[in-house]
Amino acid sequence: MNSLVFNRFHSVPSLFREFDELLRDPQLNTRTFAPEADIRETATGIELHLDVPGIKPENIDVQVEGNVLTIKGTRTDSITNTEGENWVRRERRFGEMSRSFTLADTLDGATPDAKYKNGVLTVTIPKKVVVQPKSVKVSVES
Repeated sequence: MNSLVFNRFHSVPSLFREFDELLRDPQLNTRTFAPEADIRETATGIELHLDVPGIKPENIDVQVEGNVLTIKGTRTDSITNTEGENWVRRERRFGEMSRSFTLADTLDGATPDAKYKNGVLTVTIPKKVVVQPKSVKVSVES
């Protein structure tokens, strides 16, 4: 009798798969997307590592305005269909990419550095130089 147990949540995974398929509709692949990012603090500043495969370095713009770092880019579709060809599935996103980060007051946004290697954009923001208080010894004149 226990060999056949009704599971009312049996259809939940398939529901999630169907919803996922809906979100991966090719029509939705043309809107703006945000790349994944890892942020690491170093002794001299922070490093942001963003996954931007397929985006040419010349199509990436890194800006700092006030205390906001904005990274934008464009990924173009390099594959064109010929007559009689149709996509069976498309999961890769194309179009505009944008991601913004609020910088801490301890960072110097005036001098960002950006490098691109193997589909990963690394943006480095240095820490501000902290001016230490200076003591002056008072000399006594006679």
